[in-house]
Amino acid sequence: MRRTTIAVLASLAILSITLGNTCFVRCFLIPRHSRQHPAPSRRRAQQHRKSPFTALWTAKTIICQGNNGTESQYTLKDSASLRQLFEEYRLFRLFDYSNEKLIGANDFDDIADGHVYCMLRLSQAPRITRVIDNSHVNSGLGAEEAMNDSSKTISYIDAHGNARRRILEDQDGMDILLRQFKATCLADDKGNEIVQFKTLQNGATYSLVWFATDQAGAATSSKRKIAFDYSTLPKPEDVVLPPIDGPEFVSEPGWVERATESLIHEFDSSDATGLRVRPMALVGYSGSGKTRAMQELAKHVKARLNTRPVGVIFITFNDYSPCTQLDKADPGQGLCRRLMFAAQQTTAAAGDDLYEAYQEFLAKDYFFDFDKVTQWLKKSHVIVFVDELSNVLCGHEHIGNFIRYNFIVQAGSYFVFSAQVLSTIGLLAGVVEGFRPKDRRVIHQNLPLVGNLTEAQAKLDSNLKSANVAIFYALSPATIYTQRLQPGIRYQQQEAVREFNAWDDATKMKSLRRLFKSIFTGNINEIPQPLHTLLGTKMGESRALAMWPPFALEHLLTDLQVPDDSITNITTVLAGLLSEFKSGPDEPGVGWQALFYFQLIARCLANWHDAAHEYALVPRQWFAHFNVKIEYNSGPSLIGDISRTHDWSSLLEQVEIAEAPTIFIFRPTGMNFPDFDLIVIYWRGGEILDFYGYRLRKGRTYPKVNKSTNQTAPTAEILQKLPEVNVKCFWVREIPPKVTRNSHGWIIPCGDVIDTFYGASGWYWTPQLWRKLQETAGTDAPASQLPIIA
Repeated sequence: MRRTTIAVLASLAILSITLGNTCFVRCFLIPRHSRQHPAPSRRRAQQHRKSPFTALWTAKTIICQGNNGTESQYTLKDSASLRQLFEEYRLFRLFDYSNEKLIGANDFDDIADGHVYCMLRLSQAPRITRVIDNSHVNSGLGAEEAMNDSSKTISYIDAHGNARRRILEDQDGMDILLRQFKATCLADDKGNEIVQFKTLQNGATYSLVWFATDQAGAATSSKRKIAFDYSTLPKPEDVVLPPIDGPEFVSEPGWVERATESLIHEFDSSDATGLRVRPMALVGYSGSGKTRAMQELAKHVKARLNTRPVGVIFITFNDYSPCTQLDKADPGQGLCRRLMFAAQQTTAAAGDDLYEAYQEFLAKDYFFDFDKVTQWLKKSHVIVFVDELSNVLCGHEHIGNFIRYNFIVQAGSYFVFSAQVLSTIGLLAGVVEGFRPKDRRVIHQNLPLVGNLTEAQAKLDSNLKSANVAIFYALSPATIYTQRLQPGIRYQQQEAVREFNAWDDATKMKSLRRLFKSIFTGNINEIPQPLHTLLGTKMGESRALAMWPPFALEHLLTDLQVPDDSITNITTVLAGLLSEFKSGPDEPGVGWQALFYFQLIARCLANWHDAAHEYALVPRQWFAHFNVKIEYNSGPSLIGDISRTHDWSSLLEQVEIAEAPTIFIFRPTGMNFPDFDLIVIYWRGGEILDFYGYRLRKGRTYPKVNKSTNQTAPTAEILQKLPEVNVKCFWVREIPPKVTRNSHGWIIPCGDVIDTFYGASGWYWTPQLWRKLQETAGTDAPASQLPIIA
């Protein structure tokens, strides 16, 4: 009977499954305590499918290549995130390398997870034909429209042996084709390698030449190359450093020693000890002194380790061995090429022409075997310095493996590099650690700064007579030196600003507030991508901060184009303040005030208060409304003649209070104005809510109140005229007190309040540090006995 019952139940279960009715099976086969939980209803199931976790199922991760060949990974959750990517980077289309398909801002469904895309910016829109082949000519442009007098149609064989056609219009189009397949160059039917668009023949057929990697990680060439002879190389420890050109090295005391100690500590460590080795990075704008700092550091490290079998090797993707398209196509070969070139320099003297020597070495067209280069490196402990790694680091996995194995994870090896932008640090961690970039931290080494004006005058520029000029050029010895010889970096800055100006007005205005905010936060993500090359960097308490040098800000604000005339007027004022600071008087106590005015106006433009306490110089309540208006010394609110404004009382008579939230900033210039050097009035709803007055004083001066002098703050008089208004009068001293004080109605902010007000970029703009540096001028005392920048 029991066997019969089991057989019947089994038959019924099979029948129910066959018919798709699982309710019967659930009734008999699910334990009793589970029967009280019925199956979810259709509505509940739909609600479950709409869970936030659904986004994880539909998200698509893509890799985007910029115009400079760098690759970045993005995760797109939906159409909105795709449109945000287009808006942020001013894109016209994305080009899918795998499908050779153009993707628009609304084509989220056409995005393929894991594919590599080329980012085509709006500035390239008229020349978009360069990435469209015959099968996609109808993607917005006709065949006749695609062809013009300068374009060329070529045929090529791709990596899979397929014949394809492509319309190329210029060198950019050829570079995109090479980046698509990570190719080094094209080759014609005679085997000639071609990297220049102008040498292409219209209608000709070419083959791609590139370096692939086999399973062992060694590079193999699809075209016959000359094998490099490693047998004649000296040991890494016998390689000499290249000569150092330029003036005598300038830095704050102890910079080289501190950097050397950090480097040697990491050099003597390994991942096997439990703490991952941290590579060292020196990051800053072009001309900030990265190359010279690395050369001095390499020289000092080599001297410190002269009793140990350690090779110290310096290579560069700039200067005498500039980065080429060959290096971008295969960064691993580019790195090995420079290592082997450096290995041959065993007797380099100061007069050697390294550029010509490298060009001859490059012309020999060597192929480098990763395994053999690794074997040579293992003959000694090695520390490698790579200058301008950002010029070539494009996310290639094999260069990451090569760097990781030879210079990072092994004890007795180390990796130091320089870059122009902070994003290179994350990119290096990505190629070295793959999917775990956060597992590899990087030491951000601050660049050397001028700590003594007398030393800087003697070694860099005899005309450097004031702290104003040194601070204007970011206290950078290299910038101070090169700006006198050539304005070199000015052109690069203009190019960066020109690219930002090409953005549409709405996106540009949206980015402008965040740009000014970055002056105080140091957050690189607040800054539009085209402007990253203008920035310096400094290591903060927990992360690297993006720093705006005053000279870069002046160039940006001078060339900036925005559709709002009121904003244009204020940015012109800000550029003028920086210029005023640079050319300010030399005597102590005069000059830093211009930077105070600049920071206060910039905070207002950024809608960014400096603190939440009662002594905040720029309070939070001014930005309670997102659309607050900013006016400076003029504008629709000033209805009277500004020349008649001789004190705060007459200023109130010249101002018309409106309904819209407004911050009115008034700086009396060229007039004898008592009590204040700067006034800020904030109103909303037709009523004045805040009146802030600022008086800037040199030294440790306190307000004087005696029979002959009465410097009592006019707080009471202002309240008589403006009852129920929040009135604050600040006495800002060049040398602030240790604790914020009140004296005769004035608030005297302490050093911490001043430091917070100046923010990340302004850490060395403060009145106290300005005075410290100014006092080092015009004295014969040794630098070590003078006040220095800590």
